[in-house]
Amino acid sequence: MITLAILMFCWLQDGNLQPVGETIDAEMEQDDNQVVVYYLNRRMMLLQPTIRKLLPTSSDCNRVKQVIEWLSIHPEEDGLISIWPDAVFLRDVFIVDDEIVVVDIYSTALGEFNAGVVTEGLLIHSLVNSILQSFPWQKEVWILVDGGVQDTFLGHIDIEKPLKFNQSTVLKEESEGQQSEEQP
Repeated sequence: MITLAILMFCWLQDGNLQPVGETIDAEMEQDDNQVVVYYLNRRMMLLQPTIRKLLPTSSDCNRVKQVIEWLSIHPEEDGLISIWPDAVFLRDVFIVDDEIVVVDIYSTALGEFNAGVVTEGLLIHSLVNSILQSFPWQKEVWILVDGGVQDTFLGHIDIEKPLKFNQSTVLKEESEGQQSEEQP
């Protein structure tokens, strides 16, 4: 655990979150319990942000857990799909130095995926982008597997270091309208 903490502090980097669009930002300013969840737009094969509501809680870790839970709930919006499994995959969430959200995933959940490099990237960035867009004071997300650092997520995408928001996997706002849904 001490090694993990040392590694985390060594990998800290400054970074700025790039907002997805004015519509999402404006909607989120109106309600502290609203968050952004990125689902796959089946037609465009890019991530599309949607607004979701959280249950009230004072714990940032519990709020992050709710965002992650939304990722595995199949959206009702036409053309959007959840690419995360329905099965429980989350071991724990914690926040380091008020800047890095650490998401610890069970290795058994990785067996749920049969993903190439593109799908793996979309999986990772749906998680990272959802957390960082919903909690903009957080700078990075570090994905652990069974409590430890792993080279890659599913063999393609490097997760040895904390990850930043990735705009390149996000559908441009003018391409698709934004939708919202009530709490899980």
